[in-house]
Amino acid sequence: MPKPKLYKTIFQVKYRGTLSFYDRLMTAAQKLGDYEHWQTNRLEVRLSDFEKHCSYAIAFNSFSYEQDSNDAEQEREHIARALEVLPPCLGIESFLRVGIRRIYLRAVDMTFQSLVTVLGAKFLSQNQRLRETLPGQVEDLLYRVDVEDGTNSYHFTIGPVKKEEIANHLVYNQENHLAPEEKEVAYVKIREGYPDVSVFMDIDCFRAGERLTLNDAMDFVEVGRERLGEQVHKLDQYIFTKSVEK
Repeated sequence: MPKPKLYKTIFQVKYRGTLSFYDRLMTAAQKLGDYEHWQTNRLEVRLSDFEKHCSYAIAFNSFSYEQDSNDAEQEREHIARALEVLPPCLGIESFLRVGIRRIYLRAVDMTFQSLVTVLGAKFLSQNQRLRETLPGQVEDLLYRVDVEDGTNSYHFTIGPVKKEEIANHLVYNQENHLAPEEKEVAYVKIREGYPDVSVFMDIDCFRAGERLTLNDAMDFVEVGRERLGEQVHKLDQYIFTKSVEK
């Protein structure tokens, strides 16, 4: 059986900006590494790696790392690099929010309507009165829920998608992750490689507070990445087990 495949990661840290930020911006960007492809408007900087399909963005009140690939080790290394370099270089002593978001596709060997039926059985109430209240057959659905475990918060978005719909939900960063001279052709190939029918799983895990420390952020990343992997595995197991609890 296929497993959920990671397609996109977005990591972001938010903080209170200071006037000294602009004096430190270029130096901080350079310390992240020697990026051939970069752009700036003097207010923020974007560093891009077209070969690895990833980028950093450094702004007045946030910095982020984004990748369009399933390379979990690259994800780990680049996020760790951002936390190692940017806070001291930018003079950031505390954070307001730190979050990591992953988007997965789980290919299935069934029709779209069959998948809707499976997800409907798992995520919609099977109460007879509700079923009789709905005017007809469920043709599509989207399950969204916000959860908190006491330390971290989560946004879950789960639903069935057809191949032609994926680009609307899984937004590929063409501008910063594909070389300009081959962007159009490369993106067509990427879209052609999407599964015909799949389960879309978008999980955003974050921690917010008035004065999160660097240690808090590093702990969050270690725990958050592990939790996201666990949650996707559990969701996959739940969706594709045969039993339905009423």
